[in-house]
Amino acid sequence: MRPVLLCAVLLLSACASSRMAANSASIPSPKEQSVLSIAKASEAAGDDVSAVRFYRQAMTLSTGAVDAHLALAELLIRQNKNDEATKVLEAAAKVAVKSSETYGRIAKLALKAEQPELALSLYDRALALDAKNPGWHAGKGAALDWMERHEDAQKVYRDGLQHAPKDVRLLSNLGLSLTLSGKADEAVTLLESHKKDKEMPAALRQTLALAYGVTGQREKARAWMDKDLSEAQIQDNFAFYARVRERTSKGGQKLNDRGREHHDEQAGQDKDDHRDGHQRR
Repeated sequence: MRPVLLCAVLLLSACASSRMAANSASIPSPKEQSVLSIAKASEAAGDDVSAVRFYRQAMTLSTGAVDAHLALAELLIRQNKNDEATKVLEAAAKVAVKSSETYGRIAKLALKAEQPELALSLYDRALALDAKNPGWHAGKGAALDWMERHEDAQKVYRDGLQHAPKDVRLLSNLGLSLTLSGKADEAVTLLESHKKDKEMPAALRQTLALAYGVTGQREKARAWMDKDLSEAQIQDNFAFYARVRERTSKGGQKLNDRGREHHDEQAGQDKDDHRDGHQRR
C-alpha cells in the first residue's frame, strides 16, 4: 500500500488546464477525426494493436492538432512503453500549433512518461504564451522538483502564487517541495496560514499532515489524516513520514531514493516520493 498523499501539483496543474485545452488550439480535420474515432473505438474494445496503428495513421494526417499523438502516447504509457511514448510526444511538440494549452497538454503526458526535462521545456513554452497561468507554474515546478532542483521549483511556485495566491496546486506543491527538501517547518507555517479557509482542500490537508508528521507532530498529523484516510492508510503514511524525517535530517530527501515500492500509475506525478504528493488535476 502506498502513502495516500493526495497528489497535489503536477498533477493538479496539468489536469485543470487539459480540460480547457480540449476545447482550444487546433481541431483535427474531418479525415483525421474519422481515423481517430476508429482508433479510440479499437482501444475501447481492447484491441490495442489496431488502436496503435490507427493512431499513427491519424498522426500522419495532422495539420497542427495533436489529439492522435496524445492518445497514442497515453496508451503507450499505460503499456509501460515510456521511451516510445516520449518519441510520440516529441513529435507532437514539433507539429503542434503555437498554443499554451497544447504545450501544457503535451507537458502533462511528458511527466506521466517520466520525462521531466521534456515537460520543463514545454511548460516554459506554455508560460511564454500565458505567463500568469497557475497550472503552468505548478507543472514547471513539479518538473524541477522531479529533477531535484528544489530551490528553483519553489521559486516557480512562489512566482505563480503572485498571480493566484489561493491556488491549491501551487500551495500544495510548494508545501510538498519544502518538506521533501528539509524545510518542513517552513511548510507548516505556509499551510497553517490556510487552515481557516472555509473548506481546506484535501490536497492541502494531506500536505499539511505530511509536514506535521515530518516535524514529529504526530497528533496534529493524525487529526488531518482522519478527515480523508482509513486507519491502514494513516499507519502507512506514518511509516512514510518517518522515512522522510530520517532522510531529510541527512541533507534533504532525494526524490529517486525510495525505490519503486510506492510506484503508482497516476500520470505525471514525480517519481518516488514526489510521485505520492504532486497532483495533475
